[in-house]
Amino acid sequence: MKYSKHQKLAKDFIRFYMDRARFDPYFETMDTFGIPGTQAYRDHPLWKKDPRTAVFPETLASARQVGHAGPPGRKATEVLSKYIIVDMFAKAIQGMKPEDAVAWAAGELKKVYDA
Repeated sequence: MKYSKHQKLAKDFIRFYMDRARFDPYFETMDTFGIPGTQAYRDHPLWKKDPRTAVFPETLASARQVGHAGPPGRKATEVLSKYIIVDMFAKAIQGMKPEDAVAWAAGELKKVYDA
């Protein structure tokens, strides 16, 4: 966000927040629910606690911000929280024609982004 007048402050906050001594307890409390945005957590012992989470560190290399490749923000977060993309796939898996599932999702996305 090069437009910010507070770039140094923002970078300092990120360094503060992501400091291992500070972030590790938070990460452990999340119990793998949240995936950190850094490769530093790839070998964290928490991933080995449950075999079902063993694949999650592999996602760190391709993880993207909410809204990628568009801008992050309220609308992108709303789409995520409403499970629109997840529901699109679920509808197709449950028997809806894929074209109809995509059309449904497109309509839901328009409701959010045109609001």
